[in-house]
Amino acid sequence: MNAKKELRKAAEENLHDAHAGVNGEFSRLEAELAARLSPDRRYEKYRTAVCDLLRAGESNPSLGRHIKGVLAGLVQTEPEFDLAIETAFGCAMQYVVTDTAAGAGPLIGYLKRTHGGMVVFLPAADMKPTAISDAVLRACSEKGAIGRAADLVQYDAEYENLISVLLGNVLVCDDLKDAIGIAEKYRGAFRIVTSDGCDLRKDGTIGYRSGGKEGYFAAEREIRRLKAEIARLKSISD
Repeated sequence: MNAKKELRKAAEENLHDAHAGVNGEFSRLEAELAARLSPDRRYEKYRTAVCDLLRAGESNPSLGRHIKGVLAGLVQTEPEFDLAIETAFGCAMQYVVTDTAAGAGPLIGYLKRTHGGMVVFLPAADMKPTAISDAVLRACSEKGAIGRAADLVQYDAEYENLISVLLGNVLVCDDLKDAIGIAEKYRGAFRIVTSDGCDLRKDGTIGYRSGGKEGYFAAEREIRRLKAEIARLKSISD
């Protein structure tokens, strides 16, 4: 009889310890998520004008309802393509997406009133798709080509035209050597970016974007991971 009581007591203690462990991990993840979602942390990579506008949108619903988000937070890709896609987007990673051109009006008005600096807006519903060149489609089968940048990202259907404009005629390649070979063969008919951050533009100039630090996509991916893990632990503790 005593043995059964001891077993029951041990099981209860183990269950208590398990719950305590789950609750502790839950609290740790919630704290980390809250830190990442704080404006100072989430917007630290953005220009001051963009940060200020996003903060204003969060505190003022009449402004915030026109903001769909920053492009970096509305597009996803696989980790191995982070640097290539961030290179392809370039400054557009910080562009603010609105529903329509008219929706950008109140936001521009706010910037005027506050002398808030420069922000570029992408009115998703009003953007016209870019015609995809036959050359970039043919080049997808060349040695070292990975594919069109537009085919390596995931996004909601409402942003289809936006992605077409920004990435439709951009080819992603493994490395600079292959990219140069393709650019020469197709006479610079389209832009090429590489997995390690090189940017071969149609005018012949070559840019480079270094990796290493946590990029836009990696930061947003970590926020999604934390949210998913918190939801999982919550389901266990309920």
